[in-house]
Amino acid sequence: MHNQVDLMKRHIDRYLKKAHLESMGKASKDKINIIILMKKMIKIFNKLYPNIQIHLIHQIKEALVFGSMDDMEEVIGNIIENACKYGNKKIIIEILTFKENEIKLKVSDDGPGLSTEEMNKVFARGFRLDEQKPGTGLGLNIVKDIVETYMKGKISLNQSRKHGGLEVNIFLPLSTT
Repeated sequence: MHNQVDLMKRHIDRYLKKAHLESMGKASKDKINIIILMKKMIKIFNKLYPNIQIHLIHQIKEALVFGSMDDMEEVIGNIIENACKYGNKKIIIEILTFKENEIKLKVSDDGPGLSTEEMNKVFARGFRLDEQKPGTGLGLNIVKDIVETYMKGKISLNQSRKHGGLEVNIFLPLSTT
């Protein structure tokens, strides 16, 4: 229980600091190449979950977004980790141009997926579907907050038609400068 409390405290401290910096106009933001970051994150998760195959598909060479590297690592790490925990053997990550100035990150797994009711609840702070697996119930709530508040994007969940499990779609504006 101490580990869970420490993890929650770190999350809270980080977001209080972030909120303070945002209010002062001092939040650090960089141009982040999502493709390079995604490859780095996949390497990490290949080591953590060696029995899961993670495939990256992208037809664009560069996808630059403007934001905090810590935030993007949090978003991508959380989404991939959930796919690894709840998927069976295979995760497909696609980076697509969605509109002229927007990209779509699509992460699909081959797990059991979620019901419509569960999809509506998973973004709530503290909500956990599986109490048996480690976690705080804060992850997807934080992901949604980062994507929508700080990155000015959108996130949605669907049942994956191709792979049977959950499909997470994140839409982010591309950096134009």
